[in-house]
Amino acid sequence: MKLIKWLNLLALGCTLFIGMASCDDNDNNSGELKLSTPTVTDIAVPAATVTSEVTVCQEDIDFGRIRVMTYGFCYGKAINPTIYDATVKTTPDNGKMTASLTSLESDTDYHVRAFATLYPNGVIYSDDVSFTTNAQGTISELNDYVPPTYADNYTDIADWNQRNKWNLANVHDPSVVLADDGYYYMYQTDASYGNAHAAGGHFHGRRSKDLVNWEYLGGTMKSLPAWITPKLNEIRKAMGLEEASPSEANFGYWAPCVRKVKDGLYRMYYSIVVPGHINGPESWGERAFIGLMENNNPANNDGWEDKGYVITNASDKGLDYMIKPDDWANCYFKWNAIDPSYIIDKDGKHYLIYGSWHSGIVSIEIDADTGKPATTLPNPWGTANDIAPYGKLLATRQMGNRWQGSEGAEVIYNAQTGYYYLFVAYDALDVPYNTRVCRSKDINGPYIGIDGTDLTANGGNMLPVVTHPYKFNNSDGWVGFAHC
Repeated sequence: MKLIKWLNLLALGCTLFIGMASCDDNDNNSGELKLSTPTVTDIAVPAATVTSEVTVCQEDIDFGRIRVMTYGFCYGKAINPTIYDATVKTTPDNGKMTASLTSLESDTDYHVRAFATLYPNGVIYSDDVSFTTNAQGTISELNDYVPPTYADNYTDIADWNQRNKWNLANVHDPSVVLADDGYYYMYQTDASYGNAHAAGGHFHGRRSKDLVNWEYLGGTMKSLPAWITPKLNEIRKAMGLEEASPSEANFGYWAPCVRKVKDGLYRMYYSIVVPGHINGPESWGERAFIGLMENNNPANNDGWEDKGYVITNASDKGLDYMIKPDDWANCYFKWNAIDPSYIIDKDGKHYLIYGSWHSGIVSIEIDADTGKPATTLPNPWGTANDIAPYGKLLATRQMGNRWQGSEGAEVIYNAQTGYYYLFVAYDALDVPYNTRVCRSKDINGPYIGIDGTDLTANGGNMLPVVTHPYKFNNSDGWVGFAHC
């Protein structure tokens, strides 16, 4: 709730008129904004009230000399807390801002500062003030609580011969479906600690009755699909390139998406990344493919039948693939056929949502009966108009820069609100990986962030942040905490 309140305030942008007095020529505060040392009152665990005076010339606001994005308070147990500690946002009223600090612990010393974020000049803070919360009785249930003592990692059970103990260990980019038999079935990217999964096929499966305890089932795909290399060389031949024979051991098997389409029909869209380069090491990297498997009963983990090719990377640069592989902002491919997601919209139409890093996240309508594109796809290269059937842009992070730092999309429809919610993974795959969300009344956009940013038409920083890496004291912590 605190986050929602904060981000709603961002929509006020630079139009926060806070009822300050006007400035005359002798006013030394012209061009400045000052925040008084906070006053803390009504301390009653787990909350307290905090107040600060805001001093600023109204003319500086009116004429844009000071552009305020947000006001609020930051607080924590260390002196001089910042906006990276606990925060609460508010709007000044007649030169005073007031808020409630929450989640306070009993009998604890806290520090609090008022802050304002200014564009483009960063953050200003008030002086620090400290206060102590009142003591509170211990909840009786906590007296008998014994915390777990196991190591905060799964290295001891990570290898292949321990796979029946994995439970949620060695799971990456999971996709989950509730099946007719009452089990949740989950499938994942080929990745594991120490590459322990390599002996067991691809797109490993698990099942659970409670979403907590998972039974390992094994790989759903035993080897590289037979259609991949022929399809690759069909495209290469049409581009005037020689045949390629990439090593099967070097293909990437990424981010499947599983859905129940109807009774007795489950679909799994998967992405396979081809190793190597289009035409030597000085050219852009080779393409990826999205394929399709179907099953009438996921309890039969060997029952996934491959249905073949769905879509591949598309380029609006024609045959101009001699782009250095580190020229990220100028990628050869416009759309990247990775991270598929599948949704049946409120009108019963079927859509594939996909995209990773290159240019953004796109949608394409799917034929309900075949699971393949509803219209025939042209060659996956040409002009922007030529490749338009390969996808309609839903959200982009940077206009004019193809190295997006966004991927792993999921779209969910909420019938109560009437919105489609587009969740996207942001930033690098290692430590900073985090999840964002935006929404639209239409499956194909425009998708708007909570701060009013139109991510479809203009691009930008998607807000709010839903999940982010975190670490407790003396803990290995959780990193790479995204992919939806």
